[in-house]
Amino acid sequence: MERDDYSDYSDSEEEEVIETFTKDDFCTYNLLKNSNLILTKVTKNKGPQSQFTIPAKVEHNGNEYEVVAIGPRALRESKLVKLNFDPESNIDKLRRDSLYCHTLEEVTLPPKLIALERGWCNFTLKLKDIIVPESNTNFVVAEDTKALYNSDRDILFFVPRTVRAFEVPNTVTTISSYAFEQCRRLKSITFQEESTLRRIDPWAFSHCGLKCIEFPNSLVTISYDSFFHTHRLEEIKFGEGSQLKEVLISAFKDTHLREVTLPRNCRKVAIAAFQNCPRLTQCRFESQDYVTVWRDAFRGVAEGFKVVKYEGTKIKGTGEPQLRDITEEVPNPNIASTIEENAQQLLGSAPELTA
Repeated sequence: MERDDYSDYSDSEEEEVIETFTKDDFCTYNLLKNSNLILTKVTKNKGPQSQFTIPAKVEHNGNEYEVVAIGPRALRESKLVKLNFDPESNIDKLRRDSLYCHTLEEVTLPPKLIALERGWCNFTLKLKDIIVPESNTNFVVAEDTKALYNSDRDILFFVPRTVRAFEVPNTVTTISSYAFEQCRRLKSITFQEESTLRRIDPWAFSHCGLKCIEFPNSLVTISYDSFFHTHRLEEIKFGEGSQLKEVLISAFKDTHLREVTLPRNCRKVAIAAFQNCPRLTQCRFESQDYVTVWRDAFRGVAEGFKVVKYEGTKIKGTGEPQLRDITEEVPNPNIASTIEENAQQLLGSAPELTA
């Protein structure tokens, strides 16, 4: 995958194409071996095509074929503002890059939609309104924020790209891929009390305008590329009771973080997790036993960068040699306090000396 291709891998299998044809001078379809159609391109033709309804079926050479999917970046050159689906549409999944379109502002989802593949809303710079048909019970849009969730509201799929501030409900366990991607006006994100968030998926906050975020203690995984290329990001915070276990590949690559303290339970820092963070001067590990750091995790950071860890905490992994000469050890306050408590108990139980 090219790094400048802000996309992701598709979960869909390759289909065998037997013919490609154009309909109505601006829609191109692939006819598959199984007699289904994939819409592969919508072009701007004879004036602005501001609104388009994807048909359920298309006639070609005397035969009628069902449209089952939108191909990657099919809408890229369309200049569409609104996208609809025929009420009889049987499209049940939006694939990677299905809605890739810089001009798209409003989408009405297919009535039988059941799945959103990773990257379905990638690079939708202006998308602000998603409408769920009444007949579709798999998804729901919040009236106040216009955010898209699954029916149980434990997966946050999409937030309008014009959002400036957002509070994540405590029902959300997963922030899905690309949920906040390209939210360039985003300044503040908070989490409701008693948050149940466990995972931030790949690319969830990439290319957004966020400057600071304080993660809830329930968070366990920050997935690869979660905050990639979020240039304005300067600060990330974790509470004392944080359950974070891992920061995955390129999670904070190309950000402007200054100092990072990874909580006690975090024992995995993956490849390039903090790569190309030119203002990052320090990373502190709160782990009491070990941290596994993979190669290039801190490559391209500020001159004079250092790692701070407790005495007795081991740094392991392929990234350890790169940190060996810039690691500073400090006393473990928990061990020191334990020794002090034990000493006080011993002194307290000793008999008093008499003259």
